[in-house]
Amino acid sequence: MKWPVSFLDMLSHELAHYLLAANVEHAPGGVDAHELMTDLAAVYAGFGLIQLEGGMVASGYQDAFETGWQIGNLGYLSSETRAFSLALFVLSKDIAPSTALSYLSSSKSKLFRSALRMLRKHPEIVDRIKALAG
Repeated sequence: MKWPVSFLDMLSHELAHYLLAANVEHAPGGVDAHELMTDLAAVYAGFGLIQLEGGMVASGYQDAFETGWQIGNLGYLSSETRAFSLALFVLSKDIAPSTALSYLSSSKSKLFRSALRMLRKHPEIVDRIKALAG
């Protein structure tokens, strides 16, 4: 398999569809925001590392006429938003950020660290998520 983490990213997204199926119309943003909510639900379900690492694929190509790169984003959230969602999940669940960092590539760990810094400047965001989660 060429991109196993991206495959797991897609599977976690599809699992989140199943988890949200009964509440699509009642979710914030309604049906129009369903795909965004699905990616967020995959992070909340514990697949944040996979969502962040597998959310982008890059591959080189070469033929008789040209050489280049193709870069594609899987899912509906940017890498920055996935990193923020993972950081919010980790802090709201009182998981040591170093646990997540040990599994992230250098480019994704930079995004994750940036999100952590922002959330540490605004602890009320994490507190609100903790209160909602009960």
